[in-house]
Amino acid sequence: GDIWNVGFDRNTGDHLAPFPSELPERVLTMAGPRAVCSECGQPLEREMVRTTKLDESRQQACRAMEIYDDSNLTEEHIRAIQAVGISDAGKAMEIQDGTGRNADHVQKLADEAKEVLGGYFREFTFPKKETGGWSDCDCDAPTEPGVAMDPFMGSGTTLQAALKIGLNAVGVDLDPVEDFQMPIQAKTELNGGDVM
Repeated sequence: GDIWNVGFDRNTGDHLAPFPSELPERVLTMAGPRAVCSECGQPLEREMVRTTKLDESRQQACRAMEIYDDSNLTEEHIRAIQAVGISDAGKAMEIQDGTGRNADHVQKLADEAKEVLGGYFREFTFPKKETGGWSDCDCDAPTEPGVAMDPFMGSGTTLQAALKIGLNAVGVDLDPVEDFQMPIQAKTELNGGDVM
């Protein structure tokens, strides 16, 4: 889903408001470049693909999946639903440009699915996405870990999270670095990352 439930971390450090390490880990995993080209510096970009899976924290999605699992619908039906989207009824048919432009066989599959799923049809228009792969550049050079930059590093939570998931990390702060340099260096030695 679009809402993250992040637990608290126990923190005995001097920082007044450290955030849980799970937060930067998630952000860096989703948005940070896992690796960059060692020659041109281009980041590898995540290529997302739609799945047939739905958000199981939503009751409507769970019911839609139950109906789908108990039916004779196929993944082709789900792909057809995703192609047609929510532009097949009401005001959308009047104002959206792509309405009615699907191939006949795609529309037929979507109509079959809608007949079986009823109102739960729309649940499959917003499926979960997964990483399908990673893009690369044309250099044919090896990659190196991406770099996380934290301009307000505070207690170093973001830097430690970056190192934990295999990224290099750079942090800046107004307070002297000596206060928390040792834990970060220890993480660096464990993970082989760099701290500047």
